[in-house]
Formats: sequence, structure tokens, C-alpha cells
Amino acid sequence: MEVYKQIEQAKDLIKQNKFDESLSLLDDILPKANQYQSDVIFEIGKIYMLKKEYNKSISFLIKISQDKVFYNLVNDLLFKIYKQLHKYQDMLNIYDKLKEINKITPEVIKDSINAAKIIKQYKKAIEMVQTSKVIEIHDEILNKIIDELYNEISIYMQELNIKSKNIDVKQLFNDIYKYIPENNKKIRNILLNEYEISQGKVYLISKPRSLTISLTTKCNLKCKMCGYSVNKKTQSELSDKYCDDLIEVIPCLERLILQGGEVFLYKRFNEIFKITCKEKVKLEIVTNGLLLNKEIIKELVLNNTMITISIDGFTKDVYESIRIGAKFEKLIENLNCLYKTKKQFKTKFIMRLQMVVMKSNYQQINLIFDFAKKYGFDEIALLPVESGYIERQENIFDIGFDENIIRELESNRYLFSKKAKEYKIVLKNCLPTIDFYNNVIDKKYSINDNLKIKNIFSNKLSKAFDKKIINIIKNSKITNYKKLDFKEKFCLIPWKYAFFNGETMNPSCNCPYKKLSVLDRLVWIIKKIISKKNYISLLEHWNSDNMLYYRLAMLMNKHIDVCKKTCFSDETALSMKKNII
Repeated sequence: MEVYKQIEQAKDLIKQNKFDESLSLLDDILPKANQYQSDVIFEIGKIYMLKKEYNKSISFLIKISQDKVFYNLVNDLLFKIYKQLHKYQDMLNIYDKLKEINKITPEVIKDSINAAKIIKQYKKAIEMVQTSKVIEIHDEILNKIIDELYNEISIYMQELNIKSKNIDVKQLFNDIYKYIPENNKKIRNILLNEYEISQGKVYLISKPRSLTISLTTKCNLKCKMCGYSVNKKTQSELSDKYCDDLIEVIPCLERLILQGGEVFLYKRFNEIFKITCKEKVKLEIVTNGLLLNKEIIKELVLNNTMITISIDGFTKDVYESIRIGAKFEKLIENLNCLYKTKKQFKTKFIMRLQMVVMKSNYQQINLIFDFAKKYGFDEIALLPVESGYIERQENIFDIGFDENIIRELESNRYLFSKKAKEYKIVLKNCLPTIDFYNNVIDKKYSINDNLKIKNIFSNKLSKAFDKKIINIIKNSKITNYKKLDFKEKFCLIPWKYAFFNGETMNPSCNCPYKKLSVLDRLVWIIKKIISKKNYISLLEHWNSDNMLYYRLAMLMNKHIDVCKKTCFSDETALSMKKNII
């Protein structure tokens, strides 16, 4: 009875934070504790934990870890100690013990999932998620942890694929895919997609993860480098059937990029916008910015939309001479509204300024940084004009090649980069350098030989390869082509990205379209007649001959025959070729 009173006295001292006095008392009674020995050891272990002398605490608690009376209490303390010591495997071992005796709490579940994530025991983490559902643990923090777990697994699978660890990807997929809820379409699609990449599949069950789609060719301007404004009679917009297809695939997407023409002229833009926001898909809109108003701007900002505004001049005369029909004052008015709204709501809303560089505006690049800073832009993209509709002399990178201007722009690359860093703006300088041209052009041609440079952006496909790949596609219902060595792929975009212009699909807008022969076109028409379809659905386009063509090219290491030459030097393209979205 005396020992019991002393233990209670020690507990009172602990409550008063008199740890050393309590510890001294417990040390004295430990030798004579008899049936209360486990009680004394537990209190000593607890004191050392409170004093943050964790290793001493562990040494005492372990002694009574099998005592049925203290089993739950000891494991609870050990779990907290291992968490402090970042001993994640030990935390998971304790989790198993607590699970056996049905003593799992919301805190233990959350901490255990985080521990499993850190040491990449994803199968274990998924099993814990299932346990939380069985014992009906629900709270916002746990739901957030589970969402983060799914995202982390998807990123980890992508990292494995980039390292060509195909077996590891397959194993992880087989372990966890069945546990991902059916309503989590996005994560299920990512995991299935990564699995199909690892297995070298070219005909995909998974859907696109990033989709760029041209909603309309209609525009409120007549920009001098734009083919849409030249061919008014051919202007069109995305059909209702394709819009319905898009809405169906949106829940599976990670990113959706909408472009035109001018996207705000598309009749079903609001419908697409609302569904994209509801499904938490990263949305990017490419616009000239002139049709914006306060209501639209507020919605864009509140929903963290990324907006890319095309501005090719930073003085009234240059801007309006390129973007014919535009009013510089209206642009500035809308930019001011964007900037104020962005500051007001303090969201993750991103603004990108996109400039198409040509002869009449290249000298204004020096003005772009102050302009971008003034109106709150986060990124700047400098793109070379590649239009066949603009005057020859304006097209300084192609048929109007001007070596002096290109060298001047190249010499200023460091200054551009320095200015962007000073203003904390991300700069994507996609302008080609002289080295790029030297690498593309055969040595026997002069850098000033316009006849040679004329074909730089046209990318002639290898006829031998073209014939081989077409035969493979026509003669086989391909789901997997295991004869190919797909350990290393130059580019993963054909498996993840899609660019749809309303009629045909390519991996990205940077990829040249494969030119179909007359026979190929006839086969395509006959297929449509036989199938009695008036259109080829968006997902059928995803596995069209054109997309299979690029996937096979990557697997066969034939990218040099099919890819646009700018992909071998363009810093943006290089950053995307094995990207994690």
C-alpha cells in the first residue's frame, strides 16, 4: 500500500512538471515495487519522454511492452516518441500492434499514413486508408492527407518511369490501383497511364492527362501573323459533339489549355469553365485579353486560372500595328483590372505574358520586363514568329532570316534572364540561337542560304521510317509492342499530352502533323463510312494513327525522324520531353 501511495505522489509531481523530484522518488521505490513494478517503469518512461530524453524513455517502455495491462498505453507512448525521432518504420510497427487490438485513432491513422509516405511504403499507406474507411474515421485533415497521398503516388510512379524502372511501376500499380476509389477518375487515370507507359503500350486505355484544345478560330482581331484572320471563310468552332466529348473527359485531366482564335467568343465557354473548376483541373486560357470584364476577371482569379495574354508590342503604335483592330487603351484598362483583382483576393492566380517576336517588335523586348512587373505578370514567354501569312521581312527566323537580329537577340539572352530574375518573373525564352541553326543546317550550306532555312520548321519526315510505322499500325491491333526496346524514350508527351484543333489530334502543337498519302486518306474515309459515324470522337482521336505514329517513334528511338527540330534546342520543349505534369 505504501508503494502505491508513493506512485500516486510521483504522478502528482509529474502534473506539477517536477520531473526530477518524481524521477528520484520512482527510482527509490523501483527495487521494492513488486506487483507495482510495471506501474513504476511506465511512469519513469513517461517522465523521460516528457523530458525529451527519448532513448531512455524507449529503454524503459520496451521492458513492459508485452504487459497486457500497459500494452495499449506503452505502444501509444512509443508511437509518439518514434514520431519525434522520425523513426518511421518503428511507427508503422507500432501501428500494426495497435490495429491488432482495435486501438486505432484518427491521429494514429494520419501520422501512420504520413510515415508510410515518407519511406515510400505506398501499399501500406493505401491499406491504412482502407482501414480508416472501415472504422469510419472522417475528418478534413485526414481527407487532405489521403489526397496528398494519391498525388504523391502518382508523382513517384512518374519518377520511376523516367528512370525506366518498368518492373517497379508494374508492381506498384498492381498493389494499389484496385484500392483507388472509382470516383477519383483523375488519379486512376494517371496511375493507369504510367503503367501503360512502363509497359510500352501505344494503344491506350488511359485518357489524356493534359489537353490543349482550340475552341474556335473566330477572333475579334486581325493580327498580321495569324492565318485565321486571313482566311475568314474557313473560320469555325468546336462542334457540340466534341464539346460534349471534352466535358466527359475533363474529370480525368490534370490540365486543360483553351485557345482560339479568341476563347471568349466560343458559345459554350462558360459551361466548360464551370466544369473544369468543379473538377479542380488546372486551367489555362490563351487570350488577347480585350474581351475581359470585371465579372470574368473575378471568376478567373478566384478559381486560380492561369491566363496567357498575347501582347506583341508595349507602345500603342507597335501593338496596334501588329494586332490590327485592337485598342491599346482597352488592353491597359483590362490589365489594371486584372492586377487589382489579383492583389485583392491573393489567390494562386498566374498571369503569363506571351510575345511573338518579329522584325517590327524585337526591339521592344527591352520594354517587356518593366511592363510585366507593372501589371503583375508572373511569367514571360518569348516565341519566334513562324507564320507563313506574315510578310517575308517580318519572319526573321525563317524565310526572312536575319542573322544580325538573331545574333543581337542571342547576345541579349543573359541580360533578359538577369532582368527577369531581378523582377522575380519566370522567363521562357524560346527564341532560336545561331548555334541552333548551325546544328540543323548541313555544313555545306551558308547560314544565309534562305532556301535551306526555309525548310527548318517544315520537318521532312523520313520516308523509310514513315512506311515502316504505317505498316505496323495497319497490320496490327496494337496494345503492346514488346519487340521494341522502350527502356529509354526521348519524349513522353505522346502518352500524356494531346493537342486537338477541332479536326485532328497531335501530341502537342509543336509536333508536325504526319502527311497522309491519298491512299491513307481513302482508308480513313472508308473507316468512317463503315462505322457509320459522322465524326471520330475525341478519345478515338487519342488512339488515332497519328498518335500511334508518335508513340511508336519514341519507342523505336526514331524521334529525330518525326519530331520538330526545335525540340532539340528549344528550352521549353526540352523541359517537357520527360516532364512531370
